[in-house]
Amino acid sequence: MDSYFRTGNANHRSLAQRIEYTKAAVSIIRSNLWLGVGTGNWKNAYRDFYIKTESKMAPARYGNVHNQYLNYWVKFGIIGLLIILFFILYPVIKSKAYLNQLFFLFLVIMFVGNLGDANFETHTGSNFFMFFYCLFMVPKSD
Repeated sequence: MDSYFRTGNANHRSLAQRIEYTKAAVSIIRSNLWLGVGTGNWKNAYRDFYIKTESKMAPARYGNVHNQYLNYWVKFGIIGLLIILFFILYPVIKSKAYLNQLFFLFLVIMFVGNLGDANFETHTGSNFFMFFYCLFMVPKSD
């Protein structure tokens, strides 16, 4: 980190790269707060940020933020982010499934885990979430 703060070079430094990715995401969000940049333009938006700010990262290292919520905010804006969160949380609240302690713990782990990685951007992460989400949301018969 000392080297990154002195030189601005984030190449091959995981935490330093994540800082650069977060700076890019925040800048993109500020410019596209409500509706985001869309699912087809996010790579260009990140690349443009790195070029505009003269980032010392190699172009091969250009990437998106490792935070699912910022990722959605960049792509869909605050409106899209809130809609996605609504569709995830509303069924849980409506059915009172959060009373199941195991399900509640699963949700907490997933929501905290998404702060440090974009789990829903991968096949494995999204399938893991959907499998357990659906498993817990199945109504219990008495």
